[in-house]
Amino acid sequence: MGSAWYGGLYVGGQVYRSAQERFEVRPPTISYYSGTIREEWSSSDQTSRSRSYDVHAILAKNTAYGLLGLDYVLVRLSPLTGFRSENVSVEGPDPSRTSHSKDVYRVKIPDYTHSLRLGLVRKSYDSWSMDATLTYENTHIDLEQDRTYFYAYTYADVDTVSFTREADTTRRSERTNGDAKAHAFRTNVVWKRRLSDRQSLVLLVGAGYVSFNASEAFAGEDFESDSLAYTYDTLYSERSMTILTDRPSQDGWLASGSLGVGTEWNNERLTVAGAIRSYFRYGRARHPEQGIAVLSFTETSGPEYGPDTTVIDDDTDYHQYDAQLVLPLGIELNLTGHLKLRSGAFASYSWQQFKFDKTTARNKRTTEQITSGYSFGLGYRYDNLVIDLVTEGDLASLSAWRVSLSYRM
Repeated sequence: MGSAWYGGLYVGGQVYRSAQERFEVRPPTISYYSGTIREEWSSSDQTSRSRSYDVHAILAKNTAYGLLGLDYVLVRLSPLTGFRSENVSVEGPDPSRTSHSKDVYRVKIPDYTHSLRLGLVRKSYDSWSMDATLTYENTHIDLEQDRTYFYAYTYADVDTVSFTREADTTRRSERTNGDAKAHAFRTNVVWKRRLSDRQSLVLLVGAGYVSFNASEAFAGEDFESDSLAYTYDTLYSERSMTILTDRPSQDGWLASGSLGVGTEWNNERLTVAGAIRSYFRYGRARHPEQGIAVLSFTETSGPEYGPDTTVIDDDTDYHQYDAQLVLPLGIELNLTGHLKLRSGAFASYSWQQFKFDKTTARNKRTTEQITSGYSFGLGYRYDNLVIDLVTEGDLASLSAWRVSLSYRM
């Protein structure tokens, strides 16, 4: 075997994308029914920005054991999403009701992933070949998330014998910031045996393990609720509740496995490949929660309660089970000696069960989903230069296309 070195570089991604969509702004509407006038209006908008890029470097060499390759990938993503909605309703004059709600949400999740992969391709001159890879990935996420919610409601009714008034106010604030890290190890083996000059049988086996830790992250929630009801000058009931919670850390792991079998048929102009592949995953995570809750309650006909303080100190254990069955199909057409047309499609069935256990509650949720998709691409090769163009979305959208360039040395 020779000792030639091979190398390639791929750079792609979305340089910058900014979009702002004001999807609903309703002018005030007024309605009249049975002596009551009602006026209401609402508005909402959403803002999103995204910037991403990825770099892919390859280095390979022929050895006595086969083709040995080293692969490095860097992926950087910086999304930002904002959402705001507001609704106001006024009804009167007798009885009168007023409600006002406002919801503001903002999340920023920049992250980067380093991936290092070692691969070995070993071929037999008669009928079989093997492609084995070992991958290590390191992911870092810097999370910033804020959400505030406000709701107020008042009710007043006046008649000849009584006057009744009620008021409720709710405020909620959620925030999360900090770092989260994940380490992943994966291995995949593809064994291929040629059955004839035009047909081959393929066997795929894989396994993986991921550990993650968000102990440096901080998540908090502030909740306040007040309610008041009285008739004339007599207080009927009053309630006030405040909850402050922190979720300081989370850690866990995820193990996975895959098994598949497929076939490939080809001639000088056309290559068709299909397979059936299954995936299995199981993961566990622990999420602590600490905080304090204060509740006070007063009634005219009863004693005054509170303030009643409760300390929150609980751990939640999460369990996740996943299974997926995928049916992929791919076609490659050799248009000329340098240009190839590629198209692919898949259908998949996925099953997931998610449950958590804590001191005060238990819950289990199961979901099933059927999905499908397609891809389209062109490949051009001239001597040592290879250019690939591929899309997995709208063919007419330029942002959905990806271009890769490699050169064999």
